[in-house]
Amino acid sequence: MKLVFNPSYSSANEYANIITGYLRENGCTVYSLDELFKSPQKFFSVKIVHLNWYESVGTLPSFILKLTKLLLLLAFGKKIVWTMHNKTPHTQKVLGLQKVLQYILVKASKRIVIHSKLSEELLNNKYKIRKDKIVHIPHPNYINVYGSIPGSSKKIADKLRLLFLGAVRPYKNIELLIDVVTQFENEVELHIAGNPITEEYKNELIGRAIGNNNISFELEFVENNRMIQLLSEYDLAILPYDIRSSLNSGTIILCFSYAKTIIAPEIGTVSDIEDKSYLFSYKYNDEEEHFKNLKQQVLKAIEAKKDNSEIFNDWGAKMYEVVKKGYGSNNVQQKFIELYHSLV
Repeated sequence: MKLVFNPSYSSANEYANIITGYLRENGCTVYSLDELFKSPQKFFSVKIVHLNWYESVGTLPSFILKLTKLLLLLAFGKKIVWTMHNKTPHTQKVLGLQKVLQYILVKASKRIVIHSKLSEELLNNKYKIRKDKIVHIPHPNYINVYGSIPGSSKKIADKLRLLFLGAVRPYKNIELLIDVVTQFENEVELHIAGNPITEEYKNELIGRAIGNNNISFELEFVENNRMIQLLSEYDLAILPYDIRSSLNSGTIILCFSYAKTIIAPEIGTVSDIEDKSYLFSYKYNDEEEHFKNLKQQVLKAIEAKKDNSEIFNDWGAKMYEVVKKGYGSNNVQQKFIELYHSLV
């Protein structure tokens, strides 16, 4: 079977690499969208085009180009599959154009892949999508993708050690996180690691934390080995995402895949976890409530560590078993192959 899975490769996000690896293991020939449009032979040999994050555009010319390509695919009878990764695009720039593109994708796609049950509810409420058009496939885990789980290199510390890991973007509420951790200067250490969207945003975050000795930064692209080392050195990952746009989180799955549990709001990825006893989850309706509820979860984590200094190693091991069982390669790749075969 020949198909497009776009993007077919990413140096910064292993998600696409994992899935295209699964497909090739099952005998599929996988192209990127650029390859398709550069070769008439490939264009006419492919019937299925699977798009990820296609609705994310930053300029009017980018929108026009993507829309033109999408209309050409539809005109030539390509069967579009779209994965719903977010509620809405994270960036506010040309948000209206992004929403238009997302609406067209929702309506034009033969199948919509979702990675969380909350996605189906959103699709039904907003777009009135038929149930048979929606395909739930678990987000692939990252077990052994970046190597094996390293032994802990940290000394047991009295302070709660928190790690923010991932691309440093405004929708991840890092400013609010800094403000919360400032309340616990003698009880919490926070390390923020990831590549900032701009130099201005980097300086803004550093400026916000001036005078807080319990907050440190590693504001650059985090290499794979360093990423896993960081996860082994901290008690918990803390990821206070914006629930207005966030739906799924590969970073949360990554943390669980390397036996690290989290503090995070109940976005789709978190709400799918049936037993939330081994993580700190919360809900909120506005920024004030977010600050209050995030602070409450940090306080709970401080108290839990005081009672048992090894508790989060145990919790991380529990979450590792959750993603090993429910988000494993056999389950995920079988569902993708079944999806594509249903369209040919």
